[in-house]
Amino acid sequence: MICPFCAVCGFCNLTRIITSNSGKSPLKWIHDDLIAEAKTLLWKPDISIQEIAEELHFGDQSSFSKFFKKNVGVTPTKFRKKG
Repeated sequence: MICPFCAVCGFCNLTRIITSNSGKSPLKWIHDDLIAEAKTLLWKPDISIQEIAEELHFGDQSSFSKFFKKNVGVTPTKFRKKG
């Protein structure tokens, strides 16, 4: 199916180009970047998980924790304790 907006915005074409050249979708690139930043912030014990969620523009700590666990396999709290 062809997106009716492709002729206007070129988004689908850009998505195809990025995915075919990198093997990852733009959304996967964004998620990977968010996870990398979250891990960096979790190494800093003086920043609460709530503050990290806010810094990364999640609506609340619960949403951030669910996103993190889905992508990393452990909660932010467990990740921080491992470190």
